[in-house]
Amino acid sequence: DDFSEIDPTLIRFKRITLKGSQAENYVRARMAVKNDPTNINRMNRQRTYMEALLPMLSEKVSANSEFATRLLKKVSPYLISRCTTDEITQYIENFSDYELDKIVTPEGESVEGDRFIEFYVDDESLSEIIVDLFYVKK
Repeated sequence: DDFSEIDPTLIRFKRITLKGSQAENYVRARMAVKNDPTNINRMNRQRTYMEALLPMLSEKVSANSEFATRLLKKVSPYLISRCTTDEITQYIENFSDYELDKIVTPEGESVEGDRFIEFYVDDESLSEIIVDLFYVKK
């Protein structure tokens, strides 16, 4: 995607390590991104970000037992939770080996509405996804 209007350091087709506001722009920006009138491209970018983030997080947690606590302290100004620091740290450690799998997007059509782009899901595609994700054959 072309982010030149938002951040000139985010050059299309160039591989970079996203830091700070770059990461936020990459996963959140939509309206100012050229040729992205829908939310679909943004969701694909979020998926790409998660696919890169999880292995890095796992590596950091495995290499340093204090990493989860330090990470939590850094993100705490942006985090609202009823969990304790110890609970969240434990979650980070428990899920550090998690492998992102099966992010799905149903088929459908994006249509320009009165105020926004509207997505109309294909019912058959959605039904197949629901069966695939939530039902187990006996």
